[in-house]
Amino acid sequence: MKRVQVKNSELRSSRRLLGRRIRDESGQALVEFLMVLPLLLILVFGIIEMGAAWRAYQVTTNTAREGARMAVVANGATYEEVLAEIDARLSGGGLDPDQATVEFLCDGGTNEACFGGGVGDATEARIAYPYTFIFLGPIARFMGGDGSAFGTVTMQTGIVMRNE
Repeated sequence: MKRVQVKNSELRSSRRLLGRRIRDESGQALVEFLMVLPLLLILVFGIIEMGAAWRAYQVTTNTAREGARMAVVANGATYEEVLAEIDARLSGGGLDPDQATVEFLCDGGTNEACFGGGVGDATEARIAYPYTFIFLGPIARFMGGDGSAFGTVTMQTGIVMRNE
């Protein structure tokens, strides 16, 4: 067996190097950042997605307002013309008009019966639109939920106007 002699100075320098490496904290910030990154991404994408949901709600509200206005003004718009305008406005806002449920309510009944009413009669335009969360729904399902709380919500809006 061969004996290796280590000089005292070499032993001290290797101990110093080992001590420096143990006390070295250069990777600490990176590890902390990687721990916080998933929460930060969920927060940022959640803000973006809630903004998109709010935009969709505003589009449906403005569309219901314009549909109710067309239904009550005295220019004689028909039910089909108002539905075509509602579809055009929903499409213009980036929403699929085939998913929207449009309903008109008044004292005389619903939908076609609400057109051509007397002056002062109230007509309500209601729009229900299902909005599906793109990022938060899969996150909720991935974390053990069924995603129903964050998956799809039905936004409902209604505007009441009086016939002119």
